[in-house]
Amino acid sequence: MLRQHLRETCHEPPEDAWLAELLGLCRLMDGAKRRGTRHVDPPRRLTRLIAEASEEFAFGRQADAHEALMLLISRWLAGCVKVGDGSGSDCSRLGYLEKEQLEASSMIGHVFGMLMGSKISCNSCTYESLVSRVEYCLCLTVTLGMTDEELQKCRQESAQQLNRWCLRRPIQGPRQDSSTSPTSLSNLLDEYTKAEHIADFKCEKCKRQGGDRTSFVRRRPNSLVIYIDRRQDTNLFGKINRRVSFPAKLDLSRWIPQDDIVKFGEAENAKRRGTTYLLYAMCVHHDLRGSTASGHYVAYARDRHNRWFHIDDETVRQVQWSDVEEQHPYLLFYVAEQPVDLAEPVPAGEEKGGPEDEASHEHEEHPEPEHAEHAEHAEHAEHAEHAEHAEHAEHAEHVEHVEPEHAEPERAECASEPEPPEPPESPQPEPPHPAPELLEAKAVDGKCQNGALGGAKALEAQ
Repeated sequence: MLRQHLRETCHEPPEDAWLAELLGLCRLMDGAKRRGTRHVDPPRRLTRLIAEASEEFAFGRQADAHEALMLLISRWLAGCVKVGDGSGSDCSRLGYLEKEQLEASSMIGHVFGMLMGSKISCNSCTYESLVSRVEYCLCLTVTLGMTDEELQKCRQESAQQLNRWCLRRPIQGPRQDSSTSPTSLSNLLDEYTKAEHIADFKCEKCKRQGGDRTSFVRRRPNSLVIYIDRRQDTNLFGKINRRVSFPAKLDLSRWIPQDDIVKFGEAENAKRRGTTYLLYAMCVHHDLRGSTASGHYVAYARDRHNRWFHIDDETVRQVQWSDVEEQHPYLLFYVAEQPVDLAEPVPAGEEKGGPEDEASHEHEEHPEPEHAEHAEHAEHAEHAEHAEHAEHAEHAEHVEHVEPEHAEPERAECASEPEPPEPPESPQPEPPHPAPELLEAKAVDGKCQNGALGGAKALEAQ
């Protein structure tokens, strides 16, 4: 998908060096495919750009594969912002929110970008706060779901391995797995999206402490990158070799709220299991001489014929799926079976609930005494009106039986008398009318919101 975006949008090499090298790498792959060759020259200029970007990636230095990936994505996103939205304006001066939206709607954002949500709820009232952000890699800590005893054991094992490494006494034999209980990618996602209690949270509405925080995926990406963080949570070196099983096919709808599935037009895809992802690549860290303090990165990749290959620097060999699933994943790359459309505008933060909403809800269920008094006055007025109508009816019946000569004066006398006063109407509560200044403020707010949405749509269209 990324290669297709580059071919369609970049007819000439971009001015940005990072995007130009990405385009050159894709053209090298396309040319090798046309010629039927199995080897291409490595992108030496891209390697030099990475080394110049940070001392950590200098030649001969130990570096982290996840940090290298995020460096590439961040530089490619910066290149997209530099190219602009097609209007000719300088997009590098945009604010944070506008730039985030432009990055999400770029070709890099369309491939790797996903909308993540974080919601915190008060334990004492109905207040909820939802914050959305665009992420390009989902980070899962390998220690999720572990007990305190297992965590302590991991620290002890790491310290022992580090001592052996410093004394040049490597562990003999095959790779040593952690003694902690194994887990799976699905279990880590369950732990990641599980509610977490925050005792220090103070509600902005009821001013009480205590809340729950949940994290989840709101809008899925086209390419799902999952980072299994195996680092120790102390100052010790090395990593945790906890076994994490992973599937070749992953359905992400289990960790997306149903409201967001409907909101972002994924309801039909979820019914047809269209939110399924296929594993197409993986990065693995192999321990060096049995120690987790140092090692070597290799990759596994799947081609279109469903064949898996082991890639170790310049050496490539075909392997079986059974060899792949025995590895300890460090980075997992999944591709969506059903592609995702261009990104919608990033939603703003949302807040709802609180003591005010609870009070208004109780007010609707139990009317105030003033309303009851109005109802009582209305009932009394209705009774008075019925009594007066009955009295007039009785008087009219008496007049009908009077002799004609006396009836006329009687009717004249009745006509000359003042009419009885109208019974008081029952006071009815007037419907609430917002003040004119509130109506004007609402109209202004609506205009601002529509303008921001239209601007995001314009960026997306361009």
